[in-house]
Amino acid sequence: MRRLPLVAILPCVLFGCGSGSAPTAAPDAPPPKPPAKKTGKIYVLKDGRQIRAQQAMLADNSYVIKDETGKLITVDKADVAEIQPAQ
Repeated sequence: MRRLPLVAILPCVLFGCGSGSAPTAAPDAPPPKPPAKKTGKIYVLKDGRQIRAQQAMLADNSYVIKDETGKLITVDKADVAEIQPAQ
């Protein structure tokens, strides 16, 4: 019986032999996405409510506002105290 030198055995002890494939590192996860940039405007109503709009359009004497959840809200133009840029 032939004896293998210690140099030949040591890699098998450390990394395993006979598996047929070399150990591989797990792939790196992709970096997290940056927070979404705030777009649109904030409609401040005279009663103090604020509506953060993704999109809005003026229709006659009212605004039709699409909020962050996708819901359409109709607000009379006279009820809007101010329109602010999103922060």
